[in-house]
Amino acid sequence: MFIAIQGDNFDGHDFCSQAIKNGAVALIVKQKLDLNIPQIVVDSTSHALSAIGAYIKSLSNAKTIALTGSCGKTTVKEMIASVLSSLGSINMTMGNLNNHYGVPLTLLNTNIENKYQVIELGANHQGEIKDNIKLVQPDIALVNNLTAAHLQGFGSMEGVAKAKGEIFSGLKSKIGTCIINLDSFSEKWIEDNSDKKIVFFSLNKKKKSNFFAKNIKQSSESSSFVCQTSYGDEFEVVLNIPGIHNIQNALAAISCCYQLGVNTKMISEGLAKISSVDKRLEVLKKSDMITVINDSYNASYGSVISAIDVLNGFSGRKVFVFADMAELGKYSEEFHNKIAINKSMKNFEVFTLGKYSKQISDTNNGKHFFDKKLLENELLSTIKDKTEPLTILIKGSRGFTMETITKTLMES
Repeated sequence: MFIAIQGDNFDGHDFCSQAIKNGAVALIVKQKLDLNIPQIVVDSTSHALSAIGAYIKSLSNAKTIALTGSCGKTTVKEMIASVLSSLGSINMTMGNLNNHYGVPLTLLNTNIENKYQVIELGANHQGEIKDNIKLVQPDIALVNNLTAAHLQGFGSMEGVAKAKGEIFSGLKSKIGTCIINLDSFSEKWIEDNSDKKIVFFSLNKKKKSNFFAKNIKQSSESSSFVCQTSYGDEFEVVLNIPGIHNIQNALAAISCCYQLGVNTKMISEGLAKISSVDKRLEVLKKSDMITVINDSYNASYGSVISAIDVLNGFSGRKVFVFADMAELGKYSEEFHNKIAINKSMKNFEVFTLGKYSKQISDTNNGKHFFDKKLLENELLSTIKDKTEPLTILIKGSRGFTMETITKTLMES
């Protein structure tokens, strides 16, 4: 069956004939078409997609985890899936299909044999998560963190908190479990969900958290810690990815899996299998002397701070290549300035691209570009100096497609 979805820049009705050639035996459309095939006419094909996804999901008894957050969602999803995959069949969000189309499409993939579902929810405006969580009906809902992202759509940090907190509205009273990061959260989430079980994880608040990381060890390409729980367990976790933020991501995944009754040995083994997610702090070796960190998928303030932390962990010359953070609206200058005055920036050679990031290079004696090709050429000159180890971080908002710079560097 082909559903003729309509968007701002496309109309699925234009592709119905091709869909039939590709094997579609029926159509869901907004208006009847002059085609010799069964057609179901509805007021909204998008609503039809959601309704079908929700119905198929309702046929499954799979334990379901729904997660959101300002950054790290996809990494946490992959961590959870890595743990649960050894215990049974999983249906999970593929890539970052986490919006009003991606969530129901993920639910359409539900199989009666699924033991678990791991569903990622994103949003750039109020109500998006609230609508999607009604379809998902999770047993566990996680907000990984709360930082400045999509402020243009949400209006303020309070707006971001309200939007992310919508995920808990899909939980059943007294049955559902809320997972909250005590280092990055809204008090209102706790107030509004007092009728549900609430589980906390933290890097900093040992006494109040149910899952806490201690004995943290970090290198430029990996990390480890001991997870201490309020339930009396202690176990070591080794991650083959760097960054304190990934230890926090791991705590989020552990919190979810533990609620499903997964033992600590299987949790550790599952997390040990994790490698970098595509375009998210991928550590790429160009040569023995040159490392490229491909963090080009997107850029929110929280993820930039995490990337700076990872770059700081390398020795030798460190180059920070950065394009503007998008969707910050009236807060754009403020949050680019926060990066500009970050103390770690003094450790880097800085190359920036775009409108707002210029203040970062200006503040740190860097070089700014309005043309990506000129930036690429400058970086190619930079990597010719091989007198000491060189690490280059590539990061920027999705619209800048900074992965093309990564590709140029790796292929040069």
